Amino acid sequence: MEDIIEKRKYPRAPIDTEIFVEGTNNQTRQRGKGVICLYASDISVGGIFLESSVSFDVGSEIYLRFKLPNAERPIRLIGKIIRQQISNDNFVEGIGIEFNRISFEDKKIIEEYVKSI
Repeated sequence: MEDIIEKRKYPRAPIDTEIFVEGTNNQTRQRGKGVICLYASDISVGGIFLESSVSFDVGSEIYLRFKLPNAERPIRLIGKIIRQQISNDNFVEGIGIEFNRISFEDKKIIEEYVKSI
């Protein structure tokens, strides 16, 4: 676990909020996956970890929509799945998302949230 912490560029904060996830390509929508709701366990300016037993392709992009406690409006962005974590005694199952396309305003909201924790 120490190795993972050292690789992080930004400080993380715990969070427990619903994240609405949707694929960015037509193939995902045609397969009927549509929008799903997952829960986040931590967030930083650079990314988020979503708890999920659903299998995702590492390297694919997804739309994310969620609201932080300090925000007046939902955050909308595109992220890239950078890792799939399998559940074991030390880790919860889920996916690591790196934020790729995020507005300056949304980045500022996340930054303020992380600093407040």
